[in-house]
Amino acid sequence: MAAVDTNSISLAICKESTPGVIPTSGALAEYLEPNGIPDFGGSITTTARAPISVNRQQRKGTITDFSSTVSVEQDLTVSSFLAVIDGVVLSEWQGVPALKNATITADTVTLEEALDFDLPVGTLLYFTGFQDNIGLKKLTTAFTKGGTSLSVSGLTAESTTGTVFVVGYEAASDDLRSGANTLTSTTLDFTTLPLFKGAAVYVGGDTASNAFDTGISGLARIREVTDHTLYLDKLDAA
Repeated sequence: MAAVDTNSISLAICKESTPGVIPTSGALAEYLEPNGIPDFGGSITTTARAPISVNRQQRKGTITDFSSTVSVEQDLTVSSFLAVIDGVVLSEWQGVPALKNATITADTVTLEEALDFDLPVGTLLYFTGFQDNIGLKKLTTAFTKGGTSLSVSGLTAESTTGTVFVVGYEAASDDLRSGANTLTSTTLDFTTLPLFKGAAVYVGGDTASNAFDTGISGLARIREVTDHTLYLDKLDAA
């Protein structure tokens, strides 16, 4: 008889590709780190009938509702936040998702699944979860959607998998101009970036040399994207 371990527990979730359909490739289960699981299961609601029976006997109620109840208490970490936030606050995901379970060989990042976005040279990537390759990197060769590898100079080959985030874009020197509520470019085509109406962006950097002297600085919301003009509102600072 096989031994049964009754003193261990784990909880994992799987994101369906479409309702009721589990993906056939990629990481199927994503394990959570719960501190507690107060509720897990279904709750049946019935409504009892109340007519006077000829036999003066109670009649059973009929099922009127069935609720699926799952409550999980866990610490707020980056991984736990990313595991559930898109399904909680978004009806349809837009933008570049976190590129999980990526592997690194010399100057090449191999993705778990094909990416449905073009990324130009100068795209900023943030590496986390790896052993040696951590922090902000820059895409050195343009990426075409449908591909599964990114070219980034200066990487160290390693066996540890990690996550890569697309976090921004560094334009060429003197290419961007800031207006009252617009960013304009001479060379950069904004439509080649994974930007969309309603997205939040951060203009500038932590140091004065990476920010505009006047005009837009800080957080803003995209109102419209054209080839050489980015219209913004909800500005964080004048």
